[in-house]
This record gives sequence, structure tokens and C-alpha cells, in this order.
Amino acid sequence: MQHHFIMSRDHPGKIKIRKSFDSNETEISIARVSPFPKTKNGELVFPDIIIPQEISLERQWYLHNEVAQHIQNPEKHDLYCKMPNQSKPKKSKINKV
Repeated sequence: MQHHFIMSRDHPGKIKIRKSFDSNETEISIARVSPFPKTKNGELVFPDIIIPQEISLERQWYLHNEVAQHIQNPEKHDLYCKMPNQSKPKKSKINKV
């Protein structure tokens, strides 16, 4: 039996669940209190946005060659593991003693 979970940034701390794709949806709360502080007006205060660093060319090639094959939906390959626009770097030889 599969279970389906739906989370939304519009409803932090709440999850909609289903036992199967076509079953009725139930909303549950997983937070005891709001995960984010509120202002005096009752608006949520979110943390600062963290902008991720660009991944290295070597890592991009690794994702494309090794991970993309495990993504079941072929339309998602380019979204998660697209082919890098630069040629593959040559591995450096490290002298072992």
C-alpha cells in the first residue's frame, strides 16, 4: 500500500495525507506550535533566504552520468541532472606514497 503526502508552504506544519492516490484526503498538523514566529500583526516571519552555491563542473558531470539514470521520469532528467555545458574535466593524478 502506498501513502501520499502533500505539503505546502502556504500551510506550514500541516500535511494532507491519502492512503492511495484516489482515496479521500485528510489534513493533519505535525507542529505543536507554528514553526515560524509571528509579528504583532499576526504575520509569519520567515528566515532569510539562503542562495545555494553553484555546484562544481565535476559534480555536474557526476550527477549527469551516475544519478540521472535513477530518475524514473525521463522528462525530469534535465531538471535535476542536465548535461553540463562544458566538457568533462580530466581527473588529476595524485602521487601516492
